Amino acid sequence: MNFIFITFSVALIPITFLVFIMSSYLKKVTQESAIELNKEMLKRKNNQVGNNQLLTLNTDLKNERLVICKNDFLFAKSEDNYTLIHYFNDQKLTSQLLRISLKSLAQQLEVFPSIVRCHRSYVVNKEYITKISGNARSYLLHLKDHQEPAPVSRSFPIENLYS
Repeated sequence: MNFIFITFSVALIPITFLVFIMSSYLKKVTQESAIELNKEMLKRKNNQVGNNQLLTLNTDLKNERLVICKNDFLFAKSEDNYTLIHYFNDQKLTSQLLRISLKSLAQQLEVFPSIVRCHRSYVVNKEYITKISGNARSYLLHLKDHQEPAPVSRSFPIENLYS
């Protein structure tokens, strides 16, 4: 029993140390990358000319649709078979729940390069990203006038946020 305890103790200390070091390293790399992405995003926003196209979001129901300006769309979040759309209505943040899957919504929004699906449950408008932060696991997008950051999938090419 003593042998098992000593073996376990000897293995536990280096593994704990390595996990801590690796986590700290990944956090540092992600945060440095987020700072660079913020700089690139600011350059893109300064060179961008706005256009005000209409978005018509058709739902699974025949009578239901949402028509808003592209510049008013903030983000959409999946809620099972529904999607919660967050958009600006007269400079005020408004939300509306529509019966449409996020996959269908993303297909409708493919024609707009400034609107991207960054996570399996989020579609965001790149024009409203105020800051990109990161930790050891992934990046987070902070959006204008919204408290909760949107996660970024690890498989999402982060360069798409400022291209």
